[in-house]
Amino acid sequence: MSAQTINISLPRQLVSIIDRFAKSRFETRSDLIRTVLITYINKEKNLEELFLYAQKKAKKLGIKEEDIEEIIDEVRRGK
Repeated sequence: MSAQTINISLPRQLVSIIDRFAKSRFETRSDLIRTVLITYINKEKNLEELFLYAQKKAKKLGIKEEDIEEIIDEVRRGK
């Protein structure tokens, strides 16, 4: 994979936290930031996929958005 350098501005305190954390994991700053970004992007993609799946299921079952709270309450009550 080819790499491209980018420049970003971060508060000094955050850079200090990043550097300490990277050092504790025996990683470079770049490696840590790359890993964090990939993890965040994958998490967001998974949430989007889950949301789309839930929308399709709700539509198939005839559940409307305003029904969701009541369904959650029923599940919590053990019905």
